[in-house]
Amino acid sequence: MGIGKRGAPKTAYRGMSRRQKAAYYLAAFITFFSMAVIFLCFVAAWKI
Repeated sequence: MGIGKRGAPKTAYRGMSRRQKAAYYLAAFITFFSMAVIFLCFVAAWKI
């Protein structure tokens, strides 16, 4: 993920850390939110 072409993880991580963290947190939030919505729909359908 954060390893450069020459195998220098620190420089690549230092240059891409903020964007990678933002993308990772955004993907995790979208996944969690979609799972929560599906779960709530399932609970609503179960109670109806």
